[in-house]
Parts: sequence; C-alpha cells; structure tokens
Amino acid sequence: MKNKFYLLIVFLSAFLPSISGNEREMSETVKVRGEVIVSTRNLRQTFAELEEEARQAAKQEAIKKVCGEQISIWDRAESSASGDSFNTLTVNRTTGEIADFEIIEEGHTQSLVRETEMIFYCVAKVKVKRGTDIDPNFKAKVEGIKSAYYVGELLKFIVTPYKDCYLKIFSIASGRGDLLYPDYDYDTVEQFKANKKYAFPILKEMDYPLEKNVPQPIEKTELVFVFTKDECPFNIDTHDPQEIEQWVAGIPTDRKYIEFRVFDVK
Repeated sequence: MKNKFYLLIVFLSAFLPSISGNEREMSETVKVRGEVIVSTRNLRQTFAELEEEARQAAKQEAIKKVCGEQISIWDRAESSASGDSFNTLTVNRTTGEIADFEIIEEGHTQSLVRETEMIFYCVAKVKVKRGTDIDPNFKAKVEGIKSAYYVGELLKFIVTPYKDCYLKIFSIASGRGDLLYPDYDYDTVEQFKANKKYAFPILKEMDYPLEKNVPQPIEKTELVFVFTKDECPFNIDTHDPQEIEQWVAGIPTDRKYIEFRVFDVK
C-alpha cells in the first residue's frame, strides 16, 4: 500500500509534441524587474516567501509587457486557505504563459522612501508564450477539498469532467512538487468519461495521508488539476516548478483546462 503523500511540486511531463511551426511567432523574451514592498513592522512572511513573490511579480510583469495583460495560468489571487480567506479558484482564460525564466539578479534592499519598508526584487529574462483562445466547453469540476487539514488526515475529493479527457494532478508545497495522479507504479492511465464522478484515491489500496514538511505551524499546499484532451505522459524527472510550468505551457490552451485548490496543513 502506498501511504506517503509528500505535498511537493511537479507538473505533467515529457513536453508534449513540441509546438514548432508558429512557436517563435507566439513567443517573446523580455527582461523585467519584479518587486514586492513590505513593512518591516509586522513582517509575517519569511524572506524565502518574499523572494518567491518577487519572482512571481517578475513573471506577471513579463506577461503584461508581452501580452498587455497580467493574466496567466500562474497569476491568481492566492492567499492562505485558513478561514474566510479560502477560495476555490478556476482559470477561465489565458493570455500568456511562462515558457522560460532565467534569474539575472535578485535580493532585497531598504526603501529610500520609508524607513519601515523593505523591497524584495527579482530581475529576470523571461520567455512568454502568447496564449490562444480556450475551449469554453472543455471544463471539469473538483469537489470535496477542505480549507484546512491536520497532519495524518486523509485527502479525498471528487472529480467530474464535462468532456472525455485525461488528468494529471500535482501537489505543490514549500518549493517542491509531486505528481499525485497518476502514480505510474500503481494507477492505470485511462480516459476519464464525460459527466462521470471519480472519487479519489481511485484505487482502494491507496491512501493520501497529509504530511507537513516545514517547521512552521502551517504549510500552505496547492493542488493543480490539469485536464487535457489528449494523453500527455509526465516523464520529466524533476521537482523544479519552472520545468513544470514549461511543460504545462507546452500544451495549447484550447487543449487543456486547469483548476487550483489551496489548503493549509496544520
């Protein structure tokens, strides 16, 4: 029985048949600077978390520069899943996606405007792939995920696709990720049928007990559900979020549908 579920981060695999042809016309590389300004009086986030926010700000700035809007599959209003701040988020539109991200310089400095403020920054060279129109009829529903869990609780949920599709599920926490489904050692890859409810874990012999991998009282965890019209094997041996983003960006927007769920593990 597989009983360990490390909430880490990895995203689908083996770059789908690469998008050649018009890919160069669809992509543009820009140099950008992302910044996050925080007050030092009541700083609740770690430096590592703020550095990651600066990287995300750089990605958003790159998408805005190339596409004119700050909308991306990774640009979403995430907050801790605790209490009233919990949100289930669905990505309905994509105007740009990050295809490559190279950090040139990053760090933090004291604000010259206010002594109580600090600026975390990231200068990066970013390749942005312009998005294509989504298929408004290609959707799915995810139910049963709570806003918070305690260590040792079993994760269970229900997925209902509205069209025949294939599914990859990734867990993201503390800068790492894992492919939750399918587990190629146990699960059989199969096409999910439209309007059929699938209870996870699909295999009765498998459990998803939740673990916390940081010393802090709460670890924020995100599940990423990637529904695709075609089977896209995940063969990349990596825990690098950027490589996962690149893989997802390689899937045409009209061939995928993505849902996110964020929760806390206490």
